[in-house]
Amino acid sequence: MIADDDVRVAYQDFGDGPPVVLVPTVLGQLEAFWDFVHLRHFYERLAANLRALMFDHRGNGLSDGFVDPPSLIDRTLDVKAVMDAAGVDQVSLLGFDFGSQLAIAFTVEFPERVDRLVLANSRVGESAKARADALNPDAGDRPAARYGLDEVGVAVDEGWVRTSLSLAKYPDVLRWMPRFERMVGTRDVHRRQTESVADVDVVLLAPLVTAPTLVTHSVDNRSRHHVG
Repeated sequence: MIADDDVRVAYQDFGDGPPVVLVPTVLGQLEAFWDFVHLRHFYERLAANLRALMFDHRGNGLSDGFVDPPSLIDRTLDVKAVMDAAGVDQVSLLGFDFGSQLAIAFTVEFPERVDRLVLANSRVGESAKARADALNPDAGDRPAARYGLDEVGVAVDEGWVRTSLSLAKYPDVLRWMPRFERMVGTRDVHRRQTESVADVDVVLLAPLVTAPTLVTHSVDNRSRHHVG
């Protein structure tokens, strides 16, 4: 599928029922998601009752890369392009992590196209950059250090998620994540994609959402911002 600016965005369309768009966190790979048994079971349950659309963000996975970092508006147009390609006028949106920020922005930009909104592990508070600057005051002009990406080389080989306290107790996640990270892309892809959304802040947009909204957050997910 081709977005408005000729960027090719990869998406999948599966299941039968009312349409829902799954808006993923910024790093992803469509085929790799299905390799993780828990996600596959989740998708299968969705498909039993819903028509699910999910996609790879431009910049990684099966979608085209970018020269200049896309704006949040560019990314909302990618969601619109997925809907248009699938021939659906109105959907429910299910946003994960950064995807929740994008889902909020899309709902505000195209309110007539969103029936319901679900935000999972939402990042709606301070931007990732602001939080990273506060946590890493000595990082200076080194983006990799600022955003915790000094270990990206390890990520593509062994899995940086091994350092995550919230995931360390899930051995199946730790076994799956290294391959997933390699399928997402190279060290540079991880770095550029993460940095491209570091300044995103939807604090002013969130109050403008008029669609019925459900907010959910994992109790042990310490790395994301609660809606507030």
